[in-house]
Amino acid sequence: MSATLLLEVGAEELPPSELPTVLAALGDNAARDLGQARLTYETLTVQASPRRLALVVVGLVDRQPPQRTTVTGPSKKAAFDAAGKPTKAAEGFARSQGVTVEQLMTISTERGEYLGVDRLEEGRPAAEVLPDVLARLVATLPFAKQMRWGEGDVRFSRPIRWVVALLDDVVLPVSIMGVPAGRITYGHRFLHPAAVSLAHAREYAQKLEAARVIVDIARRRTMVRDAVTAAATDLGHRAVVDASTLETVVHLVEWPAAVVGSFSKDFLDLPRQVVETPIRHHQRCFVMETADGRLVPRFIAVSNMPGVDPVEIRRGNERVIRARLADADFYFREDLKSTPDARTNLLTGMVFQDRLGTLREKTDRIVQLVAHLATAASGVDAYALGRSAHLVKSDLASGMVREFPELEGVIGEEYALRAGEPRAVARAIREHYLPRSADGALPESLEGALLSIADKIDTIAGCIGVGLMPTGSQDPYALRRQAQGVVNIAIAFGDRVRLSLDAVVRRALELLAAKLTEPADTTRDRVLEFFRARLATILVGRGARADVVDAVLASGFDEPAEVVRRVEALATLMQRDDWDPLVVTFKRTINILPPDFTGRPDPARFVHDAERALHDATTACREPVGAALRAGDYAQALTRLAALRPRVDAFFDAVMVMDKDPAVRDNRLALLRGLADLLLPVADLRKIQATA
Repeated sequence: MSATLLLEVGAEELPPSELPTVLAALGDNAARDLGQARLTYETLTVQASPRRLALVVVGLVDRQPPQRTTVTGPSKKAAFDAAGKPTKAAEGFARSQGVTVEQLMTISTERGEYLGVDRLEEGRPAAEVLPDVLARLVATLPFAKQMRWGEGDVRFSRPIRWVVALLDDVVLPVSIMGVPAGRITYGHRFLHPAAVSLAHAREYAQKLEAARVIVDIARRRTMVRDAVTAAATDLGHRAVVDASTLETVVHLVEWPAAVVGSFSKDFLDLPRQVVETPIRHHQRCFVMETADGRLVPRFIAVSNMPGVDPVEIRRGNERVIRARLADADFYFREDLKSTPDARTNLLTGMVFQDRLGTLREKTDRIVQLVAHLATAASGVDAYALGRSAHLVKSDLASGMVREFPELEGVIGEEYALRAGEPRAVARAIREHYLPRSADGALPESLEGALLSIADKIDTIAGCIGVGLMPTGSQDPYALRRQAQGVVNIAIAFGDRVRLSLDAVVRRALELLAAKLTEPADTTRDRVLEFFRARLATILVGRGARADVVDAVLASGFDEPAEVVRRVEALATLMQRDDWDPLVVTFKRTINILPPDFTGRPDPARFVHDAERALHDATTACREPVGAALRAGDYAQALTRLAALRPRVDAFFDAVMVMDKDPAVRDNRLALLRGLADLLLPVADLRKIQATA
């Protein structure tokens, strides 16, 4: 038997900016928690609207399957005395498990033999298991900002007003943040405010649609896009439906309808980004353009009130947009009375971070950091890089950025061009803020890439150096995103920049020396470990096996682009038919070496032909492997090393490495040390997990 599960949490309007992250977590965590509860299903869907979060699980089993577990008790030595009679330890364990000592079985482990018992745990009905699972699921949703309401001490993004929890037609006995579950939900706040009773979980989407709420997010997204596109097409124009505004609007409406408004064409004299920012970011409306890409003085708002006279909605949006564009026009023209150099001088009075000084101090550090980075780059425009570094934060002293922070960098590029700066300088100023999100666009120019790395490294090293390390979900300075940006840029520009994380962090800490609250070496270690963690996350996110990533990072991660090549080379080697015995051989080679063992083999001390054969083979491949490593051709290096396996296996079969004669033993260890030194620059194969 299978059932349909519905969980809906109704609340005051939820923050649209947080919903994409929260909804992804809801789906992922629900799949994880149901799996841990041994409740399988056919499909799991997350649905939502501005006033609700919902989980619909179809084909859910009505009972957990039975689970056989082994309970381990005392060791066999402790369980029986010298005469073979059970001790109190054995008798007590048997009694606690409801069996006799004779019914206990022997379990062999790496630590020896233990007594144990097999137990069959009967599955519980899903209706009994789900209440705790659902309550815990909601409590762990990752809203960045939470609030308390009423007299209770519970915290959630917004006050919870109702909860629905149905397993088919049965209400589950669950309480969410003090609100007991029922079968009553609510439709559109204005178009259908009355309660909606659900007789069965399967009725959910259909009954809410009748109550003017579309809970299917993908369908609502399509409805918004289609409505906006049709409204522009009717006027002979083209709607610019950017992904960010679309995603925000989708989480602001339950039943979308397009409303067209206009603004004065005089505002089209402003740069396009200046016009679009108030319309998109502040009013969550879409702009229109002609077929050849010219902006037109019209916009499209998406109303949550279909059927209502759109005149007031249009007028309200026009009034706000007109005021915001007038502000933009004023600040833009005022800013043009100054120069980027003059605004850079104003940064002396603007604080970057209380413990890290002013924006002018940060700018001076960036200038020196990019000079350091340029020494490891090829084909860089030295003038453009130095000039853009000097002006990089100048637009933060502009009225436009104070009023419209979303334009930082963008307006900096515009002001630099209008001041007569070369296009390469202006472009680097804009690109140094990239990427703006975890998966955002990267800089395209080398100068922009180096400037971005310098800015982000300075922020990361500075914040960690004064004790502002991110903790849990708290990352107020977005250090994780910035570190991910540095790594992604380093990988993308790997053929033009040999970025050494250690070298650039050391230089950044030298420039920050007077600000640090702990020794520079301690901060350096923290910063590099921070980068190692982000690099691991990125590589696993790209599809690399976690143990492969661990193996490669264990051999060093100073140059992110090289790390990627090593991961790819190792993944390729693992496709070989002889991979399993190959990795066993190489693991054995490394594992037998004592920690920090060093030494060079002396051929005169060899006592067996297998030693000489391995030494000769290792010596023959040392130079070609070294050349491949220096060239970054890790696949070639690993392929050559793999060819040594027969010699290594023959060596282990023929000799006892840990010979009782210390001289023979150390000579054999030195022979293996030479082989390990060729392997370890690529990866520490001890980290690779055995395949099933």
